[in-house]
Amino acid sequence: MGLPPSKRELLVRMTSAASDGPGWGWEDLQAGVRGGDVVRLARNGWQALVAYLAGPDRVRAVGQDRRLVRWSASDGTGGIRPHSVSELDELETDLAEYLAHAGIEQPPPNVEWRLTLPQGLTEEVFWARINSHFDPAAYTRPGAGRETAAALREELAALLG
Repeated sequence: MGLPPSKRELLVRMTSAASDGPGWGWEDLQAGVRGGDVVRLARNGWQALVAYLAGPDRVRAVGQDRRLVRWSASDGTGGIRPHSVSELDELETDLAEYLAHAGIEQPPPNVEWRLTLPQGLTEEVFWARINSHFDPAAYTRPGAGRETAAALREELAALLG
């Protein structure tokens, strides 16, 4: 699972241009943290961005079994089936591209994250405040990823202390 060389080079250029990072990396999100409610952060662009910017004081990485995928159809049917290799490659490429817009490197494979909220902060209030900083239509325009990350970093600091 990897990116084509041209896309990989683009992502390296985009992430190496970031000089205003938080001062930690994905490898620092390993230790357990204590506090209030624990929120599962899925391995997708927005929630990975939240995990990275919330930082190692509040987030820990956990293993993720990516062999199976839940699916559902509009007729109400659904189930679980194995991921294909091409689906996993596409998910990783999308994640890398999403984070590169904010100047953040791709996280290690096969992990997702757990965010520990401060006492008294509910998951519902947390997501309502965080999601107010996301404009899906504007995120990929030049500079928008870094602007979103900066606003999100400030909101996370205010919410998480």
